[in-house]
Amino acid sequence: TANAQTPLSLDSAIQRSLRNHPMMYSGAYSVQQQEALRKTAITLDPVNVTYTAGQINSNLNDYNLNVGSGIKFPTEMAAQWNYQKEQIGLAKAQQNVSRGILIRNVSSSFVQVQYGMQQFALLDSLEKIYVNFARYAAVKYTTGETGMLEKLSAESKLKEIQLKKQ
Repeated sequence: TANAQTPLSLDSAIQRSLRNHPMMYSGAYSVQQQEALRKTAITLDPVNVTYTAGQINSNLNDYNLNVGSGIKFPTEMAAQWNYQKEQIGLAKAQQNVSRGILIRNVSSSFVQVQYGMQQFALLDSLEKIYVNFARYAAVKYTTGETGMLEKLSAESKLKEIQLKKQ
């Protein structure tokens, strides 16, 4: 049928969550962001151009053109490069931690669902047994073979199991 669901194994549930969970997207984007920021570790200061004209030191017109740009000290550039490298490592470590947390949560939820399904199946089989037992106790009570206590006990246990199933 169109609504039939295929059983989901723990491994496939983990793989599906690793592919589709927003926490994994966030970690991947964080790593990409830090890798993109690594390129900013080595930058040149913008070009600075100044032009002056006129009589500065004499009666003649002077023309002065200054062009300058700054290059950071090599140890500062190396430190910034290493910092960005460590930031990438940190982003990857955070992504791995998120991955571990997600795997733990999916595994725990999967086990809880499996436990609930097994418990429901057990209660279902117990209910079938106690339905027959309650019917048998009612017949024994009507024929006079036993007292009301056995009949009420069987009915009580059946109701208890039915309540647990809900």
